[in-house]
Amino acid sequence: MNTSQPAAARFWRMLGCLAVAALLAACTVHNPSPPTGAAQGRAGPHRPGAGTTLHGAGSSSPGRPPITVAQIPPAGSGQSIVLPLEAYEQVASQEQDTGLAAFGLLTQRCMQAKGFSYPVAPQPAGSLTALAAIENQPAGITSLAQAKAHGYGQPGKLYVPSGRVGFSVFPLLLPRGLSFTALSHHPAWASALLGGWAPGAQSRAGQLRPGCYQTVQAQLVHGISGLTDPVPQLAAQAAQWAQSDRRVLAAQRSWSRCMAAHGYSYQTPTQPATHHWPKTPTPAEVATATADVSCKAQVNLPNTVLIVEAAYQQALLSQNLPAFTHLQTAFRKLAQRAENLLSHNGQPSTR
Repeated sequence: MNTSQPAAARFWRMLGCLAVAALLAACTVHNPSPPTGAAQGRAGPHRPGAGTTLHGAGSSSPGRPPITVAQIPPAGSGQSIVLPLEAYEQVASQEQDTGLAAFGLLTQRCMQAKGFSYPVAPQPAGSLTALAAIENQPAGITSLAQAKAHGYGQPGKLYVPSGRVGFSVFPLLLPRGLSFTALSHHPAWASALLGGWAPGAQSRAGQLRPGCYQTVQAQLVHGISGLTDPVPQLAAQAAQWAQSDRRVLAAQRSWSRCMAAHGYSYQTPTQPATHHWPKTPTPAEVATATADVSCKAQVNLPNTVLIVEAAYQQALLSQNLPAFTHLQTAFRKLAQRAENLLSHNGQPSTR
């Protein structure tokens, strides 16, 4: 990765400290300072590798690790809380976006060489948005303004984890209005892009001719393993542990008592949020959401969740140092190859 940037340099220095801790038990990092220019942090209620084994992630995990929980800032203090995985993803997403941009531009060049246009702009990975969605689940809605305006709905578009059609590392992006099944109506264009994988293509099994999509992808990732980002899986595990942590459960019980004082009978914040509310927010939904957010702030639930989640993330980060360092190497190689291919008009360097 481009470790000349302050965010990258500080984060990877933190990983180096963790590596020394693992080997010599001489360094402990419980709540590292956020890298400059990385994730901006949260002020509680104010902010709504292939083949690599992830420790603590999945049903076969050895159980939740012991954690050291930092002091929980009081509600309304405005103190930012930066989760460790956010700092990592801020850096990693830069390299992911570099690879995606190169893939889009190289595919355009390949299609143009075959006499076709490929009017698709490269899209950012959206990994930070996906990470925030995972991390926000235990606390739920925390914005009073959003509650009053939209109830439990989301203004604008709600981010949904990637459902785009993709064959491997890079998603398959198609021009606006053109679906994968509709490619059969444009056989020449589809064949240039997807080769033998195009709908209706006549190819014998095991002898599929590659198109620009496969050719460019092979140029970029050949010989590079471990391009699967471990962050979402680890973040989901940390969020799950936080949601059942004794400190968070105590805050939820206080929230439930607060809601009861407003005339609502809920045990956890997920219950009112997952109620089958009408598509258009009703006064009842807005009133419930407003009381929900107010009670969360009163019992300091958002800050409690974030601090506990940060502690679990730090524990998982320490346990999974090899996965992170391997991914660092893989994405650095990807970014370097992307720059090399772009600078040589899509052809690999002979150096």
